[in-house]
Amino acid sequence: MKVLLVFLFFAAQGFAAFDQSHSKWQEFLKKRIKKEGNQTLVNYGAVKKDYEKLKSYLLELENVSQEEFEKFEKDEKLAFWINAYNAYTLDIVARHYP
Repeated sequence: MKVLLVFLFFAAQGFAAFDQSHSKWQEFLKKRIKKEGNQTLVNYGAVKKDYEKLKSYLLELENVSQEEFEKFEKDEKLAFWINAYNAYTLDIVARHYP
């Protein structure tokens, strides 16, 4: 009975709201990029190796509904699009990396 109540609660609330901190993306980047002076270097081999983690973040982006997106603040929308652009760019590189 408790399981049913929990399910009904989450069904009524909708699925979890999008993580505006983009924590999954930040964790992914932290392990695959480094700064050297004024340069930011990407370890594309590590990106390709952990491709499923990147795809998981992209899936989070893809699951944001238009209705949910419209509720974002202006800065949240900008962060969403910048992070989406960067994540999909890494996706393209990872799929074609040597």
